[in-house]
Amino acid sequence: MIDRKTSFFTGIILVLVFIILLQRACTPGCPEPTPPVKPGVEVDTAYKYITRTETKVVTRVKIDTEYVKEPWMIPDTNYDKLKKQYEDLVHLYASKNIYRDTIILDSLGIVVLTDTVRKNMLALRTYSHNYKIPIITVTKTIPLPPKRQVYIGGAVGATYPVSVSSVQAGMLFKNKKDQIFGLGVGLDTRGVMTYSLSSYWKISFKR
Repeated sequence: MIDRKTSFFTGIILVLVFIILLQRACTPGCPEPTPPVKPGVEVDTAYKYITRTETKVVTRVKIDTEYVKEPWMIPDTNYDKLKKQYEDLVHLYASKNIYRDTIILDSLGIVVLTDTVRKNMLALRTYSHNYKIPIITVTKTIPLPPKRQVYIGGAVGATYPVSVSSVQAGMLFKNKKDQIFGLGVGLDTRGVMTYSLSSYWKISFKR
């Protein structure tokens, strides 16, 4: 009887020491449990705002003059009237004419085009940009493929009132289908070795 008790308590001590060693070996190096990742696609849209003004030089390609003789083009024989015609032409020639047009870029914004015409030439062209460019980021979440896992641990059995009846060390194996299989070796108070096999299946509940 003494041998059985000695064997029983020796088994308890060995199991407890084994569990303590496992805990200390895992702390603090044990990785935190990773929460399950659900597959999905997340689309995030950010906007880059563009506001700037730039000036471009427009090059004259060719001169194409179409002369259409109209009554106001005929020089007057009267000097005073002829002088008045000349002054009017100089005024028209030297005047600075500014033309502005707005180009709408759908819902992104606008570009304002400003042309300055003087001496019958395009003297200046200016662009004023005020729009936003969408930058779309698509994040596709792909969960990690299922993998096999192995767990090692122990258990202590008791009867009512509190009294240790057995100790057990075991190993659990989980396959890729989330099925768990267990193998355990134990020792009861009589010093008898016990063995156990177990199997578990995952149950899914519909939400």
